[in-house]
Amino acid sequence: IWAKSYSGSGDNQAFCISGTRDGGYVVGGYASVSVYSEDHVILKVDKNGNIIWKKTFGTRDNEWIKSIVELPDRSIYAYGMADSGSTSKYNNLQLIKLDSSGKLIWTKNYGNGNYGVPSSMYYDPTDRTFNMDAIIPDSISSGISYNYRVFLLKTDTSGKVKHFKKYRNGNHLTNGSGASIVKIEGGGSAFVNSNYKNNYTSDPWDIYFVKIDSSGASNFCNL
Repeated sequence: IWAKSYSGSGDNQAFCISGTRDGGYVVGGYASVSVYSEDHVILKVDKNGNIIWKKTFGTRDNEWIKSIVELPDRSIYAYGMADSGSTSKYNNLQLIKLDSSGKLIWTKNYGNGNYGVPSSMYYDPTDRTFNMDAIIPDSISSGISYNYRVFLLKTDTSGKVKHFKKYRNGNHLTNGSGASIVKIEGGGSAFVNSNYKNNYTSDPWDIYFVKIDSSGASNFCNL
């Protein structure tokens, strides 16, 4: 029907899109502002792909939007990562709220600047919560992350944490590849990623499946 390209002064990448109640879309990703530095970028476009507004914001280093959604009140929530602002720490997970015109209302940071990598998010209207998945390393040495684990973060619409829990299956480690989280019938979430079968060896990766109830209690399954 149509295709649109949106550019800027540097690299621009999109990672997520969601429909809006006026028939348009919101798109999230990053825009390069200098070498090795990216800012959050959010676009609001109409049903024909024409830009209504474009917002970029960030700090001194890398910020990305990985998931985005519009709520019934037309507020927009975006989930991604942001630089911690500290020379001794690294990425935070970040939840962002904007109004319908793209004005930034607030940002909330999670993960203590420990190289958190966000994956996806969904909004649950039954209890008005956001459910987000991420991987966060157990440790960092000389700027290198080790032993990533799956984390699931649940907040209310004000960004207040309901639970923020770590999941593992024995000594299996996630490899940081793409992942997804979905709502399941009867409440709770299901999350899928991949992990090394025997830590960092030449063995093949497994599919790593986590199912949790609304409180964050889990059952595990490797496929």
